[in-house]
Amino acid sequence: MVISISTPLARTGSRGEKATMPISATGTSNRANGFTLVELAVVLVILGVVATLVLPRLAGFGEARLRHSGQQLAMTIKALYNEAALSGETHLLVLWLEEGRYAVHRLVDKGDYFEEQSVGEPRELDRGVVFRDVAVRGKGTARSGEVKLRAYPVGWMDESTIHLRADDGEVMTLQIASLAGMAEIYEEDRSF
Repeated sequence: MVISISTPLARTGSRGEKATMPISATGTSNRANGFTLVELAVVLVILGVVATLVLPRLAGFGEARLRHSGQQLAMTIKALYNEAALSGETHLLVLWLEEGRYAVHRLVDKGDYFEEQSVGEPRELDRGVVFRDVAVRGKGTARSGEVKLRAYPVGWMDESTIHLRADDGEVMTLQIASLAGMAEIYEEDRSF
């Protein structure tokens, strides 16, 4: 449905007045196109203020990746500890230090030997995060190679300290409590 509204025509002046009246075509403007120098300066100032506020927060991505990697590893440790207690089988947290990867394995009793079986897919630390070192109580500190931390079905886990380092130099410490099977997270470099 179309509604049309019309207005009565107004009387215009004489032919001479009509000739001097400025008339523009529909959709055109007498104003020049583009931005003035003042408008451009205001936009640049706004962009500068936004960049000043946002860029320092973007620099914190390394810290966020470090925190995320630490939390994921801590959750894996707790799940590993619980699974060992529930299944009655010894489980391992296998850490490949140079590769920044880790996985959960279980030891299956084959009679005269134990077979190590993978449980799930190996996980990787977030980009820019690496294992700095792993210290296992009574066994020393490793900075490279493969480290295996055991979770026993009787509710005991190897007491250890895992240090993660982000590419910006930030360090996070995970302290594994042997009786609780929990990883306490410290957002700093700590040794126990």
